[in-house]
Amino acid sequence: GGEDRCLIVWDTETFQVKYRLHGHRGPVTCVAFRENTLTCFSGSADRTVRVWNLETGSYVESLYGHQAEVVSIDSLLQDRAVSSGYDKTCRMWKIAQQTQLLFKGAKSSIDMIRMIDDDRWVTASQDGSVALWSNKKKKPLFRKDNAHTGEWVSAVGSFIFTDLVVSGSCDGTLRLWKVTEDSKLLLVKTVPIVGYVNAICPLRSGKGIVLAVAQEHRLGRWGRIRAARNGLHVVS
Repeated sequence: GGEDRCLIVWDTETFQVKYRLHGHRGPVTCVAFRENTLTCFSGSADRTVRVWNLETGSYVESLYGHQAEVVSIDSLLQDRAVSSGYDKTCRMWKIAQQTQLLFKGAKSSIDMIRMIDDDRWVTASQDGSVALWSNKKKKPLFRKDNAHTGEWVSAVGSFIFTDLVVSGSCDGTLRLWKVTEDSKLLLVKTVPIVGYVNAICPLRSGKGIVLAVAQEHRLGRWGRIRAARNGLHVVS
C-alpha cells in the first residue's frame, strides 16, 4: 500500500501483480494478514480499517472508529485485528461480533502495534515509550518510558506466543525485552544498529530478526541519519 491509495497484491511465485484493490480515500499506511488465511486488513490515513478477501480479490467491509490516521495494524489466529494511530488509541476489532474495544492511555501517537498472542500486544510511541497491553484492561498493563534514551520509538516486533519482544528507534540500538510474569518489560539485550528502525520481523524459527532500516523515518522526513544504509538487516 502507498500514497496512491491502492492496495497491491503480488503473486510471490511469478512476482506479478495479482490484484489492485481500490477503496481507501487516503494513503494506505499499513497492512496485515490474519494468520493462515487470505483475509487481509489495511489501515489508512482516511481513518478507516478495511477488510479484504484475497482469495477473490474482493472488498469485505470497512471498520470505523479511529479519529485520526491509522498507521499500524496486526492480526494473529482469531478473527480479530488490533490497530493504532495518531489519535493515541489502540482498537481491537472483533470481526465476527462486529464490535470494537477501545484502549487509551498513550501520551502521543502510537506508531506501531504488534500482537504477542491473541489477547496481548506491544506498541511503540512517539513519546519514546514501549507499552504492553491486554484486551482485559483499557489502559496499558505496563509502559516503559524513555525506552530508547528518550528517542522516538519507531518500531516493535514480537516472537509470537513467547515472552520476548523487540523495539527499535534512531538511537543506534535494537532492544530485546522479556515480558515478565507480573506483566512488565525487562531489558535483556541491546544490539547496535545505525539508522531508523522502521520495521521489525522476528523469524518464526526464533533464530533471528529481520529489520527494515533507513536513513529516515517511514512516516515522514523529520530527521536523517546519513551513516545509515537503506535496506534489510538480519540480526541472528
